[in-house]
Amino acid sequence: MLAALLSGHLGDRGCRGLLLVGRTRRSDGFRFQIRAENRSLDGGRLDLVGPGTARATAPVADVVRALNDAGLAASASSECEGDAGSYLLYHVLSALPDGVDTPAIGLLRAPGSQPDAAVQRAVKTAAQAIARHLSPLPRSRAN
Repeated sequence: MLAALLSGHLGDRGCRGLLLVGRTRRSDGFRFQIRAENRSLDGGRLDLVGPGTARATAPVADVVRALNDAGLAASASSECEGDAGSYLLYHVLSALPDGVDTPAIGLLRAPGSQPDAAVQRAVKTAAQAIARHLSPLPRSRAN
């Protein structure tokens, strides 16, 4: 299962972030989804004991600003889409252990009308914006 695999990678202290990428049917511009609801793909509750929503840990405002500065129309949205992207985002966020070094996690949604080159540019721009906000590695982990 992809969600468990991604959560497992985030358990490795060397993994400092995760940028999920999906499509949106709700906008002509790029959307950075800032939260995910506790919903399974069939619309029921995914986790009976988990929180109702989970918030992205990536620097959303900085990602949106970077995308707009790159000429890619983008916005932040708390509106969820009932698809695999929202499912993965919720699952990965709700599986995070409590701790100081929370990885930067978010979901970038691209409109279907955008060509592959624009989507690739958006992913690169978003990843760079996220990376700028990662704290430096301690010397013991930098090697």
